[in-house]
Amino acid sequence: MKTLRFILVVFAILASTAYSKAQPGNATLTEDGAVVVNTQEPLQSVYMLDASNFNFTSEQDAITYFAAKNSEYVSYRPVLQNNVIMVYLQVKTRPDWTKADWNAYFVENKIKSKISDPSQQLTK
Repeated sequence: MKTLRFILVVFAILASTAYSKAQPGNATLTEDGAVVVNTQEPLQSVYMLDASNFNFTSEQDAITYFAAKNSEYVSYRPVLQNNVIMVYLQVKTRPDWTKADWNAYFVENKIKSKISDPSQQLTK
């Protein structure tokens, strides 16, 4: 009975650890339109960005907009029903990059200009 209880406790701890690592981190957007990953948290491969920073009229508009922003290092997937943009870092392509390196990349590759209308941003 003690062995079974021990196994259950170990399983619960492992499941809790795996669940916490599977949760996406939170990213923010600067006024200049650069994504920022929190440097106080461990680097993750997936982040959530608040979609209310954008004024998309449809999911398709958001998909089209972010398709032009995708790169070999970062992919964006809008999930407007949850009001988030999922940001997928391709960490395997740059395993040596730190959070500061990723943030520097985002400064050079902004996803939003100061124009608030996404339809105008598509033509820049």
